[in-house]
Amino acid sequence: MHHKLAIKNESIYLYMGSNVISSEISGQLVYDRKLDGPFIIRYTGLFENGNLIDEINDAYITGNYNFNDFGKPDLPDLKADISASDEYHYGVNNVTVNITFKNIGNKNAFNVFTEIFDNGTFSKANKSNILKYDSQVFYQLNFADFSDFEIIALADSEDFVEESNESNNGEKIVIKLNKNPILDDVGNLTATEKNIILINLSASDLNEDALSFSINLSKFAINHNILEWNTTTSDSGYYLLEAAVSDGFLNDSKIFSINIIELQENDFDKDGINDTIDSLIGNKDFVNTSTLNLTIIVGNSTNLSMLFSKNLSVRFFNNELLIMEFDFNFSRSRSTTTYRPCSTYCRAACTAWCALRRGRKP
Repeated sequence: MHHKLAIKNESIYLYMGSNVISSEISGQLVYDRKLDGPFIIRYTGLFENGNLIDEINDAYITGNYNFNDFGKPDLPDLKADISASDEYHYGVNNVTVNITFKNIGNKNAFNVFTEIFDNGTFSKANKSNILKYDSQVFYQLNFADFSDFEIIALADSEDFVEESNESNNGEKIVIKLNKNPILDDVGNLTATEKNIILINLSASDLNEDALSFSINLSKFAINHNILEWNTTTSDSGYYLLEAAVSDGFLNDSKIFSINIIELQENDFDKDGINDTIDSLIGNKDFVNTSTLNLTIIVGNSTNLSMLFSKNLSVRFFNNELLIMEFDFNFSRSRSTTTYRPCSTYCRAACTAWCALRRGRKP
């Protein structure tokens, strides 16, 4: 596949005899188009008064070149930047727009024409005789009580300046007055422990912004606008909650309640394990004693709200003093065994253990 690099036209008066016509191809052009050689003069034509006099096809072939061989010359580079104050994101009908035209190239730019205009009636144009490299022209525009609009900044729109990069000469920003998202009402709910509570939040936004949802209770898992709570036997109660929607700047919320009714099931110690399979009912708070500051360790854990199912050591401590230790097989059926006390401390510990096993106060 052949790529056309340039078409050149030269007009010259020809004298009698041999004449030499020179025509230059810009190295910048080769570099910008990333074309490697060899380069071919595909066609040469000689015209007089618009009439073809002579022609040559494939007149000349150069040697091999890489486009990097031509390098990149020092040129100006005009860049337009626009920024706006953020009040309009929060529904304030005023905005300040800052516009900067910079020469970020390596050479001065001459006869720089700049334009600023919106999609309505606003327009501002300026011509600078020279814009030195590493310098800029700055404009600040204030708009009050505006309707939604867009504003555009252009540098060198007529392409008078040869630049190293033409793609950054224009910039546009769209200013839309932000409006609150609206969250639909959330109805009050009643559920029973161990139910799954699903809430599908719905909201609208006049700006069609991306919305995020939240709720002030960490028990809910949130998947975009779907709230899910897998309740347990310890979740009964009345909850006054607030769900919210946000577009990143403005938000809306709704208050609603959830009443979770206690499940009447066989779970005396509220550890989430049905007592029919719970081999250890209760915890140290089930024990009333004025003689012990009781710590109970089963296996290596002080968490008694677990489903124990093998032979484990059971240790009772009063503060840091070990007062009783034995092994117990939790895999067998629930025990009603009592233990013979060997001291006042042991008597209290045995009584506590029997109470825990039976699920009642000692």
